[in-house]
Amino acid sequence: MSFTGTAAELDAQLPDAIVSFVASRLELKNTLDRAKEEMAAAARAAQDEARNKSKPAKKTAQPRRTGKERGAQSGRVANGAWPFRYDRSA
Repeated sequence: MSFTGTAAELDAQLPDAIVSFVASRLELKNTLDRAKEEMAAAARAAQDEARNKSKPAKKTAQPRRTGKERGAQSGRVANGAWPFRYDRSA
């Protein structure tokens, strides 16, 4: 910042110029501080999201099944015998 002028001009205009300069400087500082905070928050959110994606999904508790339900789901036929998966006669 530089000023030229007569003493009377400097006395009249310098205080307003300094106040304006300081106000602009403080506004810029506050803007930069807010931008730094927002970038830090975004970085933390991205790191948290990356951590959550890398963790395996938790299994939800399955309701307990009875013996009949387990047998039906494992491939047993209604009478309790195991079904044949291949033909031995060949």
